[in-house]
Amino acid sequence: MTFSRRFERCCGVHAAMRILAEATTLHEAIPKILQTICESLDWTLGEFWIMDGKTKGLRLAEAWHKPSVNVSGFEEASRQIVFSQGSGLPGSVYASRKPVWINDVANDENFHRAAVAAKEGLHGALGIPVIAGNETLGVFVFLSHAIQEADDDLLLILTSIGGQVGQFIKRRQAEESLQQAHAGLELRVMERTRALAQANEALRKEITGHRKAEEALRESEERFRKLAEKVRLIPWEADARTWKFTYIGPQAVGILGYPPEAWHGADFWVEHIHPEDRKWVVDYCAEYSKRQENYEFEYRMLSADGRVIWLRDIVHVVREGKVPHVLRGFMIDITGQKRIEEELKALNESLEKRVGERTRELVQANNELQVKIAERKMIEDALYTSEARYRGLFENSPVSLWEVDSSEVKTCIDSLRKSGITDFRTYFENHPETIHKCAATVRIIDVNNATLRMYQTENKERFLRSLSRFFDRELFDVYKKALIALSEGQTMFEAEAVTRTRAGQENYVFLRLSLAPGFEQTWARVLVSLIDITERKRMEEALRKSEASLAKAQQIARLGNWEWDARKNEVYWSDEVYRIFTLAPRTLAPTCETFLNYVHPDDREFVKKTIHNALCAGKPYSIDHRIVLPDGTVRIVHEHGEVMVDNAGRVIRMNGTVQDITERKWIEDALKRRIDLEMTIAGISTRFVILSDFNNTIYKSLADAGRLSKAGRAYLFQFRENGAIMDNTHEWCDEGVRPEIKNLQDLPTALFPWLMENLRAGNVIHIPDVSKMPPDRDFDKSFLEKQGIKSLLVLPVYAEASLVGFLGFDNVTTAGPWHEEEITLLRIMAEILGSAIARKRSEALITFMAYHDTLTGLPNRNLLKDRLQVAVVHAKRNKCMAAVMVLDLDNFKTVNDMMGHHVGDLLLKAVAERLKRCVREGDTVARTGGDEFTVILHDLVHVDDAATVARKFLDALCQPFHLEGREVNITTSIGISFYPLDADDTESLVKKADIAMYLSKEKSKNTYHFYRSDMNTHV
Repeated sequence: MTFSRRFERCCGVHAAMRILAEATTLHEAIPKILQTICESLDWTLGEFWIMDGKTKGLRLAEAWHKPSVNVSGFEEASRQIVFSQGSGLPGSVYASRKPVWINDVANDENFHRAAVAAKEGLHGALGIPVIAGNETLGVFVFLSHAIQEADDDLLLILTSIGGQVGQFIKRRQAEESLQQAHAGLELRVMERTRALAQANEALRKEITGHRKAEEALRESEERFRKLAEKVRLIPWEADARTWKFTYIGPQAVGILGYPPEAWHGADFWVEHIHPEDRKWVVDYCAEYSKRQENYEFEYRMLSADGRVIWLRDIVHVVREGKVPHVLRGFMIDITGQKRIEEELKALNESLEKRVGERTRELVQANNELQVKIAERKMIEDALYTSEARYRGLFENSPVSLWEVDSSEVKTCIDSLRKSGITDFRTYFENHPETIHKCAATVRIIDVNNATLRMYQTENKERFLRSLSRFFDRELFDVYKKALIALSEGQTMFEAEAVTRTRAGQENYVFLRLSLAPGFEQTWARVLVSLIDITERKRMEEALRKSEASLAKAQQIARLGNWEWDARKNEVYWSDEVYRIFTLAPRTLAPTCETFLNYVHPDDREFVKKTIHNALCAGKPYSIDHRIVLPDGTVRIVHEHGEVMVDNAGRVIRMNGTVQDITERKWIEDALKRRIDLEMTIAGISTRFVILSDFNNTIYKSLADAGRLSKAGRAYLFQFRENGAIMDNTHEWCDEGVRPEIKNLQDLPTALFPWLMENLRAGNVIHIPDVSKMPPDRDFDKSFLEKQGIKSLLVLPVYAEASLVGFLGFDNVTTAGPWHEEEITLLRIMAEILGSAIARKRSEALITFMAYHDTLTGLPNRNLLKDRLQVAVVHAKRNKCMAAVMVLDLDNFKTVNDMMGHHVGDLLLKAVAERLKRCVREGDTVARTGGDEFTVILHDLVHVDDAATVARKFLDALCQPFHLEGREVNITTSIGISFYPLDADDTESLVKKADIAMYLSKEKSKNTYHFYRSDMNTHV
């Protein structure tokens, strides 16, 4: 290695050490260290992995890469993976506590991210453990675009950095622990204890300096005892194994009231520790004595006269070899200090309470107002979003869409019906002026962008003002037919029509008119879709002309005639027949076998059977079938034959013609596909605009698209948990194809990086033959082949700008590509479906917010009212009882005042969860006020049933709540009323349960009461 290279590495190490020295937190230091090492060593990407305490696996904590490279796919895959110990490069380094070098990750089986790394050009890899003492704290991983050969010097340098980082982490942890352990220590040290602290330090030095000799130790102990007697602390000595005191200072009598001889009894000290401190003190002393470490702690003891004395005990462990032998220390009375701390705390709490009482009501009122404003804004935003999504679906549809108000037309029709008109078809034939009158009352509410493109105009307002210019007599004839259909009770009308653009150009359209759900009685909202079929009409006209020309040519020239003499078994072909079979005329003697050899193998039996049936019946035949030319080209021919028989009925001759109709068939097939495509687009577009049943609409649309594209399966996958999981939510299968929807649930998207990368890029995934997928996608190939898929088409589904899932179409019988027209249809369907999903989510949110409490998710007053009405009707029908229970939390205002509204909100949510666990699935728990809940119980036989539930509520809420490290205790007061015992209407039931609740709160709280008729006066 060159001197300059070594110098650069040393500079990099120095820079990393400087970062550690200047940093205050790990979060601040790690990204800078990764950047410094990568830049100084010319590596592409650096990562830092730490152990996750919850999953017990390594997760990516920090990452840095060169700004000039794009490794987003690799970094995203890394953030979704959790490595167990020993698994992958981070797991191997963590388990072995040794660095690992990989020349090329593409050839390493233990590198789980090899496929993603290879895709983004990453090869060399290096893992370095971060160690402090015997503990592994994390792993550094560095990757390079180049294949890197192992470098022992570099391993040594980076291992050193890993050790320095480990020491930095342990040092920061120790500093934080030390700061927490000694927080407030200076406040507790008072002026009167300084002499004691100095004496304690002198005593420790004296004991430590005289351990070498027994005589010196005794002298030190004597000085220690005398000093202790002067400074009024309790020196002591005890056996480290039995904790039996061998010495206790005389001050123990003055401080605790026990004579020195009492301390020599077994377990005396343990038995006189305060009961609440006894267990942890014993465990604490045992642990630190076992470690042979000096320690100190604070605890309470009971004096001889029953007082509670606070002591600080400072303990020195004397070892004999490696085993604790003697414990020495002294106890300091800190009762006065503790009493002052408690008085200060109580004074501070009292002051906070007095200040809080003055502002509490205003804060609470302001919070309630803010909640109401926020809820109203959320509903308004959701409504606006839903409308915007609908408008987006309407505006961006590739089909021309019109939103029409025909309510005045409906009024006209109803007026005619009242006057006795029943046959509207005949009436409109005799009164065309009525049609014009109705057309004049139609109000066009809106048209979409596709309509403007169809009519070659850009200004929507100008287009609507000049709309009458685009309608001629033929379009009015179509409107007459639509008017008749609607008058006869139909909700949908379809027809072909002709419109004209702004420039006067004719356009042929397929028109579909449908009444929007809920507007069948008013016609106030009618949806009209127009699909441009001009190209199809041109193809039909071309086909018609072609057929006319072919028919004329066949009539004049008798194209491709042939003859078979049955008696001589001789066959004659005209020159045209030879040309159809791409043979030079007269080059071979034709036979029946020669002809059959040209017939496509799949059609051969059909042709032979048709000819045989014609010969047996003596009747002519006309069929279409395929032939295979010598160069392998497949053509389609129309064959016509007539049978001639003698007087005895024996076949003597067959005459016929053969005509190449391949081009005509192609045109017919293309025309049929286009018509099917247009019809399917119109149906799907109209269906999703109306969207009366979301799931049924998706199933119908999948079936339409699947049949049109001749797919075996058509399905929708939707993502959840921020795109981490995908589920097959809807599926259509062709006849005979096995459904797979149950086997395709809860799939982690991280398993399919290639699929997700293409979907996020908005790409259409088209795999005509799964068996020919490249080797770098073996996992995807094996997954598809396991389901028997031979070809696949996948399209991303976006709701607004968010990827929410994908549409899939596959074949399990044959491989082959999808037509471009089919891909266009499915792409349009994916766009429409994404807008519909966004719209459905918005509407679901609006509905939920209208009937549920935003904090707890419980039903609110609106939903409670509906459910209570249902419960009363049900109880009346089944001759049973229903109960209403009103619960009000006791002293909830105190929780808000003392701990804050945030803790109060957490408490309300926790209370809601406990209440739901106490009732049956069919019962209702609702939040009807700030700290008030209302419960509906169905199908009760006896009032004791409600009492049982009330006791469950009381028991459940008496248990402490643990919220953000605090323990909160709450109780509730409950009032109960019954249908039909107390009232037979919902409003009275709630009112009387409320009266009973106030009686419970007035009496003793934390109880329940039934409603009695005398409560009104009492309350």
